[in-house]
Amino acid sequence: MRRLLLTGMLAVALLVAGCDDDGSSCTTLPGGPRYCLQTTDSIVPFDVQQKVDVSFDSRRETMIAQLEADAGGIRFAGMTPFGQKLLQVSFDNRDVTAETFPGKGPDPVLLLALVQVATWPAEHVRAGLDGAEVIDDDSNDAPAQRRLVKDGKDIVVIRYTRGRPPAGDMLILLPAAGVEFSITNLDIAATR
Repeated sequence: MRRLLLTGMLAVALLVAGCDDDGSSCTTLPGGPRYCLQTTDSIVPFDVQQKVDVSFDSRRETMIAQLEADAGGIRFAGMTPFGQKLLQVSFDNRDVTAETFPGKGPDPVLLLALVQVATWPAEHVRAGLDGAEVIDDDSNDAPAQRRLVKDGKDIVVIRYTRGRPPAGDMLILLPAAGVEFSITNLDIAATR
């Protein structure tokens, strides 16, 4: 099971292939635009546990994620459904550090960039984005969503259910990479 999940995560990392391993807190999102991580000093602190289902190439893998953000930074830990740690990534508002088990895992900056794009307020996402625009669609006719668009094409599409993050659930689509993340907040799911 662990080997299958690690293989799946590596495949996602290769599919997403937005890696910029230049030691910076910036990365290239699938489809071309660049995103630089934003500091957490003006973010409302949160701590959530989530179930993350990743779909790619007709496969589906599951990971449990612990995500924390406060004025000191953002921390992400990914585990198998049985609690075995797969990766740990943090951003202290200056540097990104990552620990993957074993070997190479997904680009840590890209992983945190997706977290910020999906959960941060739109004005913070816009500040970190270069080469795309953020479109929020909160109309009554459509489900709440956020889209990053470049040259008229969707780069990242996030659909929110049960409210906005961090409390709500979401679906993150990366059309250029053919990857889909279905994220369920386990803290809320347990109280339903």
